[in-house]
Amino acid sequence: MSDFCPIQCFDHLEFYVGNARQAALFYAKFFGFTNTAYRGLETGSREVASYVMEQGDIRFVLSTALSSNHPISQSVLKHGDGVAIIGLEVPDAIGAYKETTARGAVGAIAPTEEEDGYGMLRYAAIQGYGDTLIKFVERRDYSGIFAPGFMPRYPTQKGNGVGLLNIDHVVGNVELGAM
Repeated sequence: MSDFCPIQCFDHLEFYVGNARQAALFYAKFFGFTNTAYRGLETGSREVASYVMEQGDIRFVLSTALSSNHPISQSVLKHGDGVAIIGLEVPDAIGAYKETTARGAVGAIAPTEEEDGYGMLRYAAIQGYGDTLIKFVERRDYSGIFAPGFMPRYPTQKGNGVGLLNIDHVVGNVELGAM
């Protein structure tokens, strides 16, 4: 029996936050993460600013909306800062999306391809629990820092990691009766 949706690893966890710059500084100073990539006004993103923070095999994306009517702003207003997207690296994002939705998952982001000078990044997402999305990320044909639209950050000093190596699980808390 073959695995209908082989998951290679956690690709990233994306936090929706009220102030991504402040959150990135917090994760760097207190947990030793290094800011490896960024997107925002300087990179042409007019709606969202995001900081990619890494330590060991852990990748967090801290994202904030640049307007109050953006869905990220609405999420932060409703839930506060927190994980909004669980990114899973898979060998075939389109196949993972088709297989999971065929088995009852609710689609959230149709299969999408984004391209830049580093290749093609493919992804799709399904509804997880509450408002959290599970995003399938296929990096086979992409060699960029994180994703199209992100520019690398070249920190003068790498974060002093606190020994975090990888993400082994994610816990989802949902309201009574919603499981």
